[in-house]
Amino acid sequence: MAYINNGSLKREYLPKIWKEIENTKGLIIDIRNYPSDFPIYDLSSYLMPQSTPFVKFTNGSIESPGLFTFTKL
Repeated sequence: MAYINNGSLKREYLPKIWKEIENTKGLIIDIRNYPSDFPIYDLSSYLMPQSTPFVKFTNGSIESPGLFTFTKL
């Protein structure tokens, strides 16, 4: 099991950290702290190397309250 503290993680540390944790069975990313750097995009490229959809947006209907449709990306 690996643990990353978001408050002390720096982008420059990621290559070395990843070599140490890439074969662990689990990863805990502690996001309770404000990041000292902004490593999220760099970290995400290690976690998901290929582009992957991660969000879908919806629009509500005025004519039919409660009806939501997905927008095209």
